Amino acid sequence: MKPGGLHAVKATTRPAVTTAGAGNPFVSFLEDVVSAIMALVAVLLSAMAVILVQAFGFLIGRWFRRRRSRRSSFP
Repeated sequence: MKPGGLHAVKATTRPAVTTAGAGNPFVSFLEDVVSAIMALVAVLLSAMAVILVQAFGFLIGRWFRRRRSRRSSFP
């Protein structure tokens, strides 16, 4: 999602949700919860990406080593 897209969604939904300011605390709380969840997801996804890159590197290295050992065993 584009950075301005989230702001546009918030700007259009906030007037529809708030009723003379009574809904502001609830909307603000939901925004905080969603923000915390998104931050957690961003951290977890980046950690998972690092783990996946390392796993693929390990598997590719293992494949090359096996391939090299098979070639050296044949005359």
